[in-house]
Amino acid sequence: MKNDLNNSMFYGAKPHIFEKAKELRNNMTEAEKLLWGKLQKNKIMGLRFKAQHPIDIFIADFYCHKLKLVIEVDGGIHNLPENKEYELDELMN
Repeated sequence: MKNDLNNSMFYGAKPHIFEKAKELRNNMTEAEKLLWGKLQKNKIMGLRFKAQHPIDIFIADFYCHKLKLVIEVDGGIHNLPENKEYELDELMN
């Protein structure tokens, strides 16, 4: 059962991706916090969203498994040169 859940919900994400997701959950941007306030606790049509959810080599800002829906919240932090380089490195590793 756990293996099926891992394959279907996390699509084979590796342990280091889970660690990074936990870090990101603890350091959400203001935009992410605002949206999370609307998505958490099944507030929208009873749908469950997960914040900073591992999917393969990626981390989705928000994910609803029932709908297979990913929501990404971009902000100024993604435009900083050091973050562009970091995000590219993350995709390659």
